[in-house]
Amino acid sequence: MSFYQPGEVIRAYFPFDGPRGGKPRPVLILEIESDQLYKCAMITGTNRTGECKGEWVSELSALGRSMGLDKASFINLDNIKSIPRSLIEALKSPQGVYTDFESFIDRHGLDE
Repeated sequence: MSFYQPGEVIRAYFPFDGPRGGKPRPVLILEIESDQLYKCAMITGTNRTGECKGEWVSELSALGRSMGLDKASFINLDNIKSIPRSLIEALKSPQGVYTDFESFIDRHGLDE
């Protein structure tokens, strides 16, 4: 059984493309690839609406509160990476959860 589940928001070290490294940030778990590997979407405070596939969430909304966001954030579906469990911060319990995750998957065509 996997430690984390799809729809959970966790903090992980998210690698950047290229040699620039990465940084710790919230991510949305989209899929369990194995007990030690999770497919995750980057969550950023930069609004990429209209530039990238994804969704803007206000920290003041019911969804933002459920996700544990401390500021308005964009779930960037153009930046999805496989994150090993070792890069998840201290294997903490989830920061939050995307309520109605199945509708999110359907709305963005991620179930194909």
